Amino acid sequence: MMLSSNKSLQCLEIKSLIFNYPLRIKYLTTGLRGNNTLEELNVGIQLSENINFKEFFEATDNLKSLTMIFETIWVLKQVLTSFYNEEIISHVTNMLKRNEDMKFLKVIFYPCLLYKEDWIPIVQTFWKSVLLHPSLCYVRINKSAITVDILNDMKKTLLTQRKEKKLGPHPIVEAW
Repeated sequence: MMLSSNKSLQCLEIKSLIFNYPLRIKYLTTGLRGNNTLEELNVGIQLSENINFKEFFEATDNLKSLTMIFETIWVLKQVLTSFYNEEIISHVTNMLKRNEDMKFLKVIFYPCLLYKEDWIPIVQTFWKSVLLHPSLCYVRINKSAITVDILNDMKKTLLTQRKEKKLGPHPIVEAW
């Protein structure tokens, strides 16, 4: 309610709050939908398979800066890494396609990602959305073999496409 009714809030940072309940994500999503002045959101989320992030990412169209830090319990790492790659990266990609004003994006996953061959198309689509985005200036994402290798394979081709479309300077990509 507060987020929806506050018409002057430009930045919201939620630190050290464990968002492992779908209801909390729902409240945040409702607040984002009702607030068209918020430009920057920094949020830490403890991943859980029972959270649907589709509506959350659909509510981020006004944002110019998004930092999301996903944390998981080590025991669930493999299951939630699949969830992260198949769900989160896909939603972030769709958000970038809808939101042409996004300038800064950080997506961090703890512990670091695992590799699986069938995730390659998802990660390729993500990098294409990043490198061909009209306003994105900076992207920070976990370094893993899959993301760095795919980025390096695609970078030359996508930067040539970017130049042909006259999109200006490409975003700074920091994979760590």
